[in-house]
Amino acid sequence: VARRSLDNLAQGRGGFLQGPIGTGKSHLSVATLRAMLESKPYYFGRRPSRYRFVDEAVYEGRYCSMVSVVEMLDRMRESFREGKVRQALRDDRILEGTRELLHRCRCDTVVILDDIGAQKPSDWVEEQLYSLIDLRYRMQRSTFFTTNCNLGELEVQIGQRSVSRIVEMCDGIRVTGEDWRLNHPST
Repeated sequence: VARRSLDNLAQGRGGFLQGPIGTGKSHLSVATLRAMLESKPYYFGRRPSRYRFVDEAVYEGRYCSMVSVVEMLDRMRESFREGKVRQALRDDRILEGTRELLHRCRCDTVVILDDIGAQKPSDWVEEQLYSLIDLRYRMQRSTFFTTNCNLGELEVQIGQRSVSRIVEMCDGIRVTGEDWRLNHPST
């Protein structure tokens, strides 16, 4: 998967990892990204970034991110919420953090959008996800998606236009097995 992903990176192709809960889709997507980074470290070089967290290392070259879709949407809702009285300093941090997150989701060379379809469906969710997916599609940025939904279920969650773009921009990977977390509970 990693070798094919590197070959497809320049074309903006990614992966669509679909399967039951706990089968390792997120783990596999991160392992694929790590293999890509290790096999072509010069491709993922170093450059300063306009946006970065205070304690974050500054990397030059191409950026990679893994983002929980549910968390991203929650942060967007929080930053757009109207009619609530919040402290000015907290507002600035929420807004700047959301800008950073969205900038990374839009512009990073490779982005893993984890658990797409796990969010509650709404017109707003469909619009926000379409905007992001369409931008990455048009910019030919590699995107990996993990989901428990099949394509029909995902269409209900995020809309047909988004799913159509995902299908075109990604190689489909069916991940099967039992729920690893249920079979390996932490002690």
